[in-house]
Amino acid sequence: MRATEQVTNLVWVAMGVAIVWHAGQVGIWSANGPGGGFLPLLMGLALGCGGAALLVREALRARARRPRAAPAEDAAGARRRVAAVLGGLVAMALLMPLLGFLLAAGVTMIVLLAATDPRRWRWAVVLAVVSTLTVYGLFDTLLKMQVPRGPFGF
Repeated sequence: MRATEQVTNLVWVAMGVAIVWHAGQVGIWSANGPGGGFLPLLMGLALGCGGAALLVREALRARARRPRAAPAEDAAGARRRVAAVLGGLVAMALLMPLLGFLLAAGVTMIVLLAATDPRRWRWAVVLAVVSTLTVYGLFDTLLKMQVPRGPFGF
């Protein structure tokens, strides 16, 4: 495992721990439901667990002594992908007031995931639908936050 990757992954874990600690100081739950530290708690847990998973993955790779795969494309291709993602997010922001969250996010996710790996477009559709409905359920149903509604009422 390269030292820079190891240090970077440890920084992710440390940031996650710090965010979880701070969320506890703010208050995770109140009498009225989730407190101001609830979402930071979830994000800190995700960040810390992600960093830990990267540490484990890199340790397993180093142990197996597998050589790193060569980059799949050149820098110009990577810039095009970044531009496509940014364009997709801008389009989603512009379409959300017209189509509502579910349609705008779902279509954006399908397009972005299918563009990332065109051979797996069926998986992109499944992942987009599941992730969009999960986020909608979290914010609209569980946290009772308003999300933009489209012409069909959802």
